[in-house]
Amino acid sequence: QLKLIHGKDGFSNVLTHPEVYRVGLFLSGYFDYFPYDRIQILGKAEISYFNSLDAKRKKEIVKKLFDYKIPCLIIAHNMPIPSEIKKIENAKKIPIFQTPLATFRIVNALTIYLEEKFAPQIIMPGSILEVYGIGILLLGQAGVGKSECAISLIERKHRLISDDAAMIKKLPDGILLGCSSKIVKHCMELRGLGIIDIKRLYGISSVKNKVSIEL
Repeated sequence: QLKLIHGKDGFSNVLTHPEVYRVGLFLSGYFDYFPYDRIQILGKAEISYFNSLDAKRKKEIVKKLFDYKIPCLIIAHNMPIPSEIKKIENAKKIPIFQTPLATFRIVNALTIYLEEKFAPQIIMPGSILEVYGIGILLLGQAGVGKSECAISLIERKHRLISDDAAMIKKLPDGILLGCSSKIVKHCMELRGLGIIDIKRLYGISSVKNKVSIEL
């Protein structure tokens, strides 16, 4: 639910931090700590405060903000972009988006999304399934029968997340998230049969994209 409204020349900007930042303190003139490497958020409160400033102060604040190499700026509640921002040359290199979402909702959604995207991950030989709502990682040496065990569980109405290439991400609080690999998504290789598409054979209820590994 993001709509680009300005700064299309900045799509090559690189995001290096998983957190987001509301720009309120910066607008008030507190410049000692500014995490410029994060996605910057402007909500109703920030826009309202900014509009209350005189023209000279607005120009000063906007120039200082866009002197930093911020990755992008998101304006919540579909608030209109302040005209002072459009006049800043550096703003052309910083994507500015609008969203109809409330400020707290866009902050929460981005935080959850970025935590997963930035989480350390590993791909290891194994199968990930959801059995009675519990995420299970099957490990073992090559040829021991992991895929055969997995297909037996799928036939009993349990769900496949990934087979052979188990992608595991470590989220905050030590949570291990098992994800399907894009390369072999929802497919399995069985001896004598070759590669089979679980979703096509057993239906959409037999697969899932990710699950928290508990066993």
